[in-house]
Amino acid sequence: MPQEVLIDTYSADLPLVMKPIVDEIWNAAGFECSFYYKDGKWIGEEVASQRGGRL
Repeated sequence: MPQEVLIDTYSADLPLVMKPIVDEIWNAAGFECSFYYKDGKWIGEEVASQRGGRL
């Protein structure tokens, strides 16, 4: 089960806060980390558009 996160402000950087959790899920599936992040920054939209779709 992934770790819990408490977000207590609307101004939180959600991709940054969620990265450790997303990486845990990808680790459970046998991957080193999520490929929707690059250098710690969310690139999900870029990856999806390269694959011809949306998130």
